[in-house]
Amino acid sequence: MSVAPTRSFHVRGFVSLFLTLNAILLTISGLLLYVIPEGRVARWAGWHFLGVDKGGWEAMHTIASFAFVVAVIFHILYNWKVLLFYLRNRATRAFSLKGELLVSLGLTGLLVFGSISLFPPFGTIMELGGRLKEAWYGQDVQAPYGHAEQSPLRVLASRQGFDLTAAIEVLREAGVSVTSGEQSLEELYALSGISPMALYNAIQDDPRTLPAPVPVNPELRDDAAAVAPSGLGRMSLEQVCREHGIALEHALQALRHQGIVAQGSETLRVIGERAGLTPTRIYELIGAAETDSGSRLEL
Repeated sequence: MSVAPTRSFHVRGFVSLFLTLNAILLTISGLLLYVIPEGRVARWAGWHFLGVDKGGWEAMHTIASFAFVVAVIFHILYNWKVLLFYLRNRATRAFSLKGELLVSLGLTGLLVFGSISLFPPFGTIMELGGRLKEAWYGQDVQAPYGHAEQSPLRVLASRQGFDLTAAIEVLREAGVSVTSGEQSLEELYALSGISPMALYNAIQDDPRTLPAPVPVNPELRDDAAAVAPSGLGRMSLEQVCREHGIALEHALQALRHQGIVAQGSETLRVIGERAGLTPTRIYELIGAAETDSGSRLEL
């Protein structure tokens, strides 16, 4: 009775299979990175595929690329004689610029030059990827400001003008384990599996988180709505205060009381968009502050 010989491990076969599997992985991760949203949108919306977020797919693509390079080096070493055969003249055995090499060099050069200059179809491919990424912006997935998901709840509440204590209560009722205002939406996402966008929307949609409104003189409100200058949203806070004789510090203090953080160089549109208010409403709050301090804003 004969015993079947034990098969040895074929390194060349292993390298070829490893290269093939890595090529498949690079293809999948590359296609995903081609179409998924920009990092700030992906982080805010909690985007993931097969349980892996964008950062994970980026890391996978990068590490697989390094592994692919190493495997290619071994593939070249184990197939060196075959590669030399493609470069030599069969009759003279001398090296020559064979057609296969010339075409390979030409296509490689075309890929490099086309990727840099972006003439069609290279530019078309990149434009398509850009449009696919921009399609995400048509959805309500925009953070209120850059890296908002990384801000502590305390800072987020101050910048967006909502009540911190009420916000924590809302999140706890949603089943999120919040221990303090120093936690960020990103940290809470890791704990709860609820995206930063969903957590923020839960806070914003609950009326309990709204700050107490600053009282505004009804006559002043009517005047502001009727006589608010044109192009108000393009005017900076400093410019509005200067033109109407308002102390900038009084205006900033009034906005802070409303939970609105602003700078004198910012336009009323920027301040309003960050606070979820119109430029006219910001204008009213400034006027209310000046009225309370004893000098009516002349609108």
